[in-house]
Amino acid sequence: PGAKPASGAVRLDALDGPRYLASAHVVGFHYYWNLTRYFDLGGMWTQFFFIMGGFLLSYAEMSKPAAKRPKLKSAEYLKKRLTAIYPLYIFALVMMMMVMQPQNLMSWCSLPLHLVLLQAVLPICAQYGSDFTCTSYTFNSVSWFLSCLVVYWLMLRPLARRIERLSLGTCFIWLLCLWAWSVVPVLAWSLLGKLTHEEGYAYAMYGNALQSGPLGYLHVFLAGIFTARIFVLTSMRDASTGEAPVGTEFSRLVLSSESAPWLLRNGTLFGYALWVAFAAAWMLIMPGGPREGYVKYTFYFFHNGGLLPVLVLVFLGSAIGADILSTYVFRLELFKFLGKVSYAQYLLQEPVGHFLGHYVAPGQENPSTLAFRLGFPPLLILSAYLSQRFIERPYSEWQRTRQQAGIIGIDEAALAAVDRQLKKSGALLADFRTRFRPRRHGVDYSDDGDTDGWRSQSDSGSESSGNESSAPE
Repeated sequence: PGAKPASGAVRLDALDGPRYLASAHVVGFHYYWNLTRYFDLGGMWTQFFFIMGGFLLSYAEMSKPAAKRPKLKSAEYLKKRLTAIYPLYIFALVMMMMVMQPQNLMSWCSLPLHLVLLQAVLPICAQYGSDFTCTSYTFNSVSWFLSCLVVYWLMLRPLARRIERLSLGTCFIWLLCLWAWSVVPVLAWSLLGKLTHEEGYAYAMYGNALQSGPLGYLHVFLAGIFTARIFVLTSMRDASTGEAPVGTEFSRLVLSSESAPWLLRNGTLFGYALWVAFAAAWMLIMPGGPREGYVKYTFYFFHNGGLLPVLVLVFLGSAIGADILSTYVFRLELFKFLGKVSYAQYLLQEPVGHFLGHYVAPGQENPSTLAFRLGFPPLLILSAYLSQRFIERPYSEWQRTRQQAGIIGIDEAALAAVDRQLKKSGALLADFRTRFRPRRHGVDYSDDGDTDGWRSQSDSGSESSGNESSAPE
């Protein structure tokens, strides 16, 4: 059932297999879509990384008692997350700049956004002839998902602290609502397409926001948080009482796979069986060729949340780790290795593809030669391993050593400076609001304890101090 690391949370090691399989499906979608129709569906597994981000980070929060959770500011929490991903991200970006084709002015203007992982936060597009260039896809086009994750990380802990108060039934209802919501953005896109004849800036910008922006996958990320709560309630027990945890009132949680419902214990098997049935039905019913009309919108429904039942089952089954697939396949050393390099494989697919294509198929943007198809997978895995071994891991170890030694680097100094400026700005804004807002209708804006400026004088002394603990950071 997984090893227990020093942090106190049980390591869910059977998730390494699904993590790699999702990465491999996306790579297959980008480079082998014209080989078999199955890989044309591989892009739907992009959403896996959003539900994974919500699930794993929320699980790390919910599995610790409130007193043992680190008291990090939002900037410190964001830095902690970026420490794990940024070095390899920059390495892939530099590689892409070295091997890519000449870019237009819009692409070069978007480079500062890429350096600070803001390229996909807003749908910024420019039209060149009949085509649109969007900042989320310039340079290393697959890295847009990291820009979305940065936005989600900022809201994760406040959301997780509220969701961990919910009951099991409420969490399942929310999951159903989030799954149903997947229809809404795609339906709006199809209606916009009818109005614009699928042309123009508005249609392109909305499509970019849906396919590669934070708003397009927010409900999938939220589903990951609710799935983490379901996992804690159904499959973990308080070590001191043997009972399911209630809120944050527990000493230490342990994995109790036998307590989980039968469907969830076998979730990995059922999840992948459901995926295979779905893929077979799609290839049998849907026409091949370019995705147009209803085929395109149906594809993006499943691409942006429509697969939530499959993903939730896979995550819960792999986290519990009790079924045959999780026990005897995903815990193999092979999948542990592949799980470690899955992030690097995802980021490096485009620079490695450009590099190999330059030598085996010069001039072809998406090579389909036999040499490329055979040489690309082993070269990508080798590149991912070397990058993880000599860039990602050494940087993480250096950061850990520096932290233990109490060394303050440029990044900490920069965060401290930003924090000081934010405090000064907040103080100046509060002073401005209290000084220059008028009194009206019995409201006193000069009340120092009323930071939002909308509390009546008659209520100012009766506000309960108990609300302070539930205020968001």
